[in-house]
Amino acid sequence: MSINTFRNDINGLRAYAVILVVLFHFQIFGFSAGYLGVDIFFVISGYLMTKIIIEKLYKQQLSFTDFYLARIVRIFPALLFLIVFLTILGWFIFIPEDFKNFAKDARYSLTFLSNDLYYRQAGDYFAADTHDKALLHTWSLSVEWQFYLLFPLLLFIYAKFDKKLKYIGIFLSLILIASLSFSTLMTAKDTMYGFFKLTTRTWELVAGGLVYYYFNNKQLTAPLQKLSEGLGFTFILLSLVLYDQNTPWPSFLALLPVMGTMLILIANRQNSIFTQAKFIQNIGSASYSIYLWHWPVFFLLNYFFIKLNFISLSLSLGLSLLLGWLSYKYIEGSRKSLQKLKKGHIYLLFISTLLLLYPIYKHIEENGLASREKSNTPSNLDKMQMPSVENGWCFYNIKDNHNLKVGSQGFECSIASEQKNAKSALLFGDSFAGHNSPFWDQIGKKLNLNIQAITTNWCYPSLNKEFTGNKQSTAYQQCLLNREYLSKHIDQYDVLIFAGRWSEMDP
Repeated sequence: MSINTFRNDINGLRAYAVILVVLFHFQIFGFSAGYLGVDIFFVISGYLMTKIIIEKLYKQQLSFTDFYLARIVRIFPALLFLIVFLTILGWFIFIPEDFKNFAKDARYSLTFLSNDLYYRQAGDYFAADTHDKALLHTWSLSVEWQFYLLFPLLLFIYAKFDKKLKYIGIFLSLILIASLSFSTLMTAKDTMYGFFKLTTRTWELVAGGLVYYYFNNKQLTAPLQKLSEGLGFTFILLSLVLYDQNTPWPSFLALLPVMGTMLILIANRQNSIFTQAKFIQNIGSASYSIYLWHWPVFFLLNYFFIKLNFISLSLSLGLSLLLGWLSYKYIEGSRKSLQKLKKGHIYLLFISTLLLLYPIYKHIEENGLASREKSNTPSNLDKMQMPSVENGWCFYNIKDNHNLKVGSQGFECSIASEQKNAKSALLFGDSFAGHNSPFWDQIGKKLNLNIQAITTNWCYPSLNKEFTGNKQSTAYQQCLLNREYLSKHIDQYDVLIFAGRWSEMDP
């Protein structure tokens, strides 16, 4: 089978993968585990990359220059266009601090390090307050790119010791076992490390590689093809039913959709009713661009506080498909023009683009753009005097600040009036309450209220154990303490202020 052989089943799998991710992000009922579409993408990528590398190794024709060049031409133009477009749009719509944050995200996304950035920010991928990151979805591109950089080098070194690649299947299996074990361990210990890092995702990519190595030259009989494909889709469907955003991921639990994808690849059915439909094939062809554009559309919905309903969802999904198709046709379609250039010219174009944009985004991140700020607007809100040092107006941002610990210190910050005759008040809620505490600070001063602020990520006002974030996080433990404090001391305050992202609690 040649490297350029087109497989309808793989293209169809891409379609299902991106559909799952899009429906998950747009919070469509029944797709709370749609994030596993990314795992499907990983298996497919591992299959294709292993195919390219091993076929070249067999012929002793592996060229790192050609391999990396092909990945650049495939991935970078559409990503670059998206980031530049959002930068121009952000110039007009982002407040200064948001524009700075976007510039940082753009810098890490362009250099394919955004997965490490989002892990260091300790953000929960599944939580509502990650909706303010326009490029959050680029984490998976960073994981794949890091794999593309290291995997051919690893196999090249291995081939020096096993020139006929006689035991490469065993070698790949050992990598899979090691990565899967590490993934399970780290997901239990540090959920977001398990989610974002290459080392905990490598096994999914290698799983695809094992399918290529062991089944590339094997054609199943028609009944076995149908059985393998049917089991594969059944495993993926079961994953959607059994898992949700609270499932520790990936860990060993991801074996179900990964094995499902492997079985579909093994089946190698090119005339399947599940994958050959024209609509599915079209979605699969544009899947990369659809993936790129759907999240910024969802981000803008949240940025302008547009409530998700039938009309907004329909328009947003339609817009995501339209923008993805346009990007596929006109940006990804430019690959043929790029491929006509000399290799050195493409590398020069790629490197010069990074060298140009990196310092620009770095400057915006650190200094902002003064020309965008009105004279009566503080140029840097974080330089204003705050009631607390690090978390901004008493918001106990335990998710992002590793210096904060679960405990009663989350109750020990007050805002507003410091007069002895001030009435006592309690501000209780999640990050929305925390971010709005400067407003309550001003109101409290005018009304002579001394406001104790107890606000933590995802901890909306309640006395039960319901939680909109990941229950594996420290924020959940802090939230339980907050609510316990509320139940015991609610009667001691003159005024109670409950605030939160109420849309998250809609039935």
